[in-house]
Amino acid sequence: MGNFKTKLRGARNFIIGMLTMALIFTLVMTVTARSGNRTVTMTYNDIKVVIDGNPVTLTDLDGNAIEPVLIDNTLYVPMSPLVRALGKSSTYDGNAKTLYIGPKPAETVPFLKVAPAYDVSNTAMVWTANDVTMGGNKYNDAIVYSNIDTTYSLHNLNGKYKKITGYIGHVDGSNMSDATFNFYGDGNLIASYDVKAQDLPKQISLIVTGVKQFKIEVINQRGSGWVDYAFVGATIE
Repeated sequence: MGNFKTKLRGARNFIIGMLTMALIFTLVMTVTARSGNRTVTMTYNDIKVVIDGNPVTLTDLDGNAIEPVLIDNTLYVPMSPLVRALGKSSTYDGNAKTLYIGPKPAETVPFLKVAPAYDVSNTAMVWTANDVTMGGNKYNDAIVYSNIDTTYSLHNLNGKYKKITGYIGHVDGSNMSDATFNFYGDGNLIASYDVKAQDLPKQISLIVTGVKQFKIEVINQRGSGWVDYAFVGATIE
């Protein structure tokens, strides 16, 4: 009977030891590094997470607990569960291979690519160019307004965008006449800029939330002599 109790205690201690080891175990595996493979040691040790003094359990989207892990003595915490526990949101862009924590920055695309002019005041006076030179610098994706009076272009935004950013200025080598840029959204003036021929290009940002028809109007202030102005390098988001 004594031997049986001794064996029973031994078995119990063995089971307790195994349960303890289940909480602290090491896994050796091969992972892919930036170039080639390397073998790492992953250790789970019932690591707890406390945020601002409050214990939290990190979980996946299905509510399953996810535990931090030591890899070669460096602690790794699952990012998305931790971000959610901090009250933030996260988005992973597989194409860009980028993790965004908080709001994802708005995507910008070339303005003339998604909203080319569908109508202009005169095709001989308004045209697009791959590049123009203003203030001694070359700018890409230009729409040029060459006039002695007033020219304009119309663009369909379909109410899909929020902001347009670009540069306005006098095209080098054309007559030295001042001009005014007027930007309209669905017939309402969004912004107006007086531009002197000798000025350097000016960067502008225009709020176009909900705008369907976008109009760019350029007025030659002197009303005499051909002068070229351009809206260049514009992006839309």
